[in-house]
Amino acid sequence: MSIEFENPLTAGTVLVREQIQSQNYAEGSAGWVIKANGDAEFNSVVIRGGTVVSGLALYYDGTPALGNLILSIAAAAGTDEFGNAYPQGLAVYGADGQLTADGSTLWVTGSNGSQVALSTGGVGQANVFFTPRDLSGTSWYDGSVATTLGASDRPGLAITGPAATNNAFHPVMTMFGGGPTTTDTSILFGADRVNFNDLVQVTGDLEVGGELSTPTIQSRMESVSSGGAVSSFTVAVTFDDAYPSGVVPSVTTNIATGSGTFARWMSRAISITNTGFTLFIFRGDAADPTATWTNQPVNWTAHGHS
Repeated sequence: MSIEFENPLTAGTVLVREQIQSQNYAEGSAGWVIKANGDAEFNSVVIRGGTVVSGLALYYDGTPALGNLILSIAAAAGTDEFGNAYPQGLAVYGADGQLTADGSTLWVTGSNGSQVALSTGGVGQANVFFTPRDLSGTSWYDGSVATTLGASDRPGLAITGPAATNNAFHPVMTMFGGGPTTTDTSILFGADRVNFNDLVQVTGDLEVGGELSTPTIQSRMESVSSGGAVSSFTVAVTFDDAYPSGVVPSVTTNIATGSGTFARWMSRAISITNTGFTLFIFRGDAADPTATWTNQPVNWTAHGHS
């Protein structure tokens, strides 16, 4: 025997009422409700193996209201009923909003290329922070890549290396672009040492505040004499400034005069050390006559990294 109610909730499996709800239901704050149009509201839900199709997930800090939206996952951009606009995709809002991938790798891929875009959308900086691996007894100041503004509101990008907190010195490279009132660009280095392992070219002026360490070039003219008619002889040469220990410069030589017999003679540097070398002068052909060298000029140039 079936019992029929005067006010049934369903007709078969169809909800005939506008909605059903718990006794304590209060929109946006307590209880639950299931509506005939497909909408529902619950305090908390556990979905096992579920699928969301073209869904919208909005997360608020406290009571949903304008300005309280902190996270959105949307298949299409839109605006919630409180006036909070959200974009397509995943978005985090608020000054303290953060997206964390703990112990994971964040991959950004796309069929037409990938990009990570950071925009301040107003005042402040766009930052990416890098924290070194933990070491026992050591704490770190993070490294970072950050936007910045220089003089005349020139936009800049600052790359800052991490440092131990007991050291607190960060190496920094800042690249400034042209601003609204100036078109010049610059790259500034803040470090104890800047190393370039290859060619460095400068177009325009080079201004250095402090010491500029470059490959050390020395040159001089030697006035040489042989002491008699010879087919070869040597002259010991000492550099004006010794190179650091272990640095052996490259040395080139040139006989400055080309007159008479000397036009067929040659010179080169041998036995090069960080303090000097031996100048070797020899005739270019065995058929050449011997010669007496008296105060003849020979130029040399040494090039080495200091």
